[in-house]
Amino acid sequence: MKKFAINGIVVMLLSISLLAGAADHSKSGLYVFPVHPGTDEWAKLSTFDDQMAATQIPVEILGNMSTAHLVATMVENWWGYGLFTAYDNKATAMDILIEHSNGIKELAERPDGIQALMSYYDRIDMQSMHVKTATNIERKINPLQIMFVETLLSQGHMLKQLNANEGTELLRLLVGKNADKAGNESLSLLTAHEAYERISLFFAYDCNSLSFQKAIDEELISRASSNMVTRAWITRVFKPYDIVTPNGVMDR
Repeated sequence: MKKFAINGIVVMLLSISLLAGAADHSKSGLYVFPVHPGTDEWAKLSTFDDQMAATQIPVEILGNMSTAHLVATMVENWWGYGLFTAYDNKATAMDILIEHSNGIKELAERPDGIQALMSYYDRIDMQSMHVKTATNIERKINPLQIMFVETLLSQGHMLKQLNANEGTELLRLLVGKNADKAGNESLSLLTAHEAYERISLFFAYDCNSLSFQKAIDEELISRASSNMVTRAWITRVFKPYDIVTPNGVMDR
């Protein structure tokens, strides 16, 4: 009888938590995980499996979320960064997270998943560290979350949604947004460089070909030609191709 009562209380508390998350979701479109770092409940989670179980989105909510809201939820509200930060190889960590997180797995499986993620990434202001929502509301974002987005954008699970031409557009976006990082020392350069290499390898791009250079250079010219700090950053990170501007090859 006591066991039944205890189980009933646990079920009731879980139901309340899910309802609270559902209420927050109905207001903003983003799911708020009821158990997260800083709570007593999170402190009791001693294993990776326990933490992953606490960071799953309820199936009934996940299935009804728009892809844009799913992206924002996983970047801004998700608490599964422990494993991501524990690995030096962020791509390996992301593969594990995709396998164990129903939110990231769902995003990787949706046909518009990477397009929604690219749109989100494009709206990040790399200087003010804010991201604009579709309704023009600004929300704070941190360097780890930007690293998370860049790593997820370059995973094979996501890249399979794109064709080769769309892959080039993703590289242009990556180069452009990272040019915008110039001067903000809190942001990672290495993550962007590694993401660039993974995308290039996935699509078997010839990074030294003239057609490839031209596609990328258009983005570089618009962002880097008049900014010496940005120019130095790009020439150091995005190789091996020459950067061609209207005034000739950019000096390294």
